[in-house]
Amino acid sequence: QRGRDPRGFSVKFYTRE
Repeated sequence: QRGRDPRGFSVKFYTRE
């Protein structure tokens, strides 16, 4: 599972893209 985007966004935004 992924917790955060390399840029620093939360999983909510990361999984959306």
